Amino acid sequence: MKGPAQPQRPSTSTPPSKQATSEAGKGGFALESKASNEGNAASLEAGLRRLEALTAELETLSLEQQEPWRSDDEHAIQLFSSVIQRRQSLIDEMDALREQLDRSGDGLRSAVNSFAPLERDRCSAMLDRIAAGVENVRLRDGRDQAELAKRRAEISQELVSVSRGKGALNAYADPRRTADSSFAPRVSG
Repeated sequence: MKGPAQPQRPSTSTPPSKQATSEAGKGGFALESKASNEGNAASLEAGLRRLEALTAELETLSLEQQEPWRSDDEHAIQLFSSVIQRRQSLIDEMDALREQLDRSGDGLRSAVNSFAPLERDRCSAMLDRIAAGVENVRLRDGRDQAELAKRRAEISQELVSVSRGKGALNAYADPRRTADSSFAPRVSG
């Protein structure tokens, strides 16, 4: 014999039909998350390839900038200015791309470390090459800056010497003749 019917309490658990949907949703989210991570890896990898290409171009410009300033030719100085402008636009593009790729603000290395091993290794190698290229440019810039400072000091010394020479020449000049009188109009009578 059955006992009295127990009153049914409202269930706090999810009904079976909703449980299946929820599980599918979780599975769908997991797949979506995995696909999203793979998409992020592919997107970041494409961005890193672009950043690597920009770094290689920056290294090339860094080498090109050395030649013009070593020359006294006016055309070379204009070329130097052009190289510096191109270089600055490259640096600006690299900074913008790096900021775009590092959406989390934790650094690109952190983002790369969350990838699957194959993508992580490939992206890490690109990051290493980018870092090495930027370091090469930084070191070359330091040497160039030191050489430019030395050259500026030599030119400054040369100007001081020219100024002293001009003073010595003025000491031997005819005292009756002033700088203003040499340009005075002559009147014939």
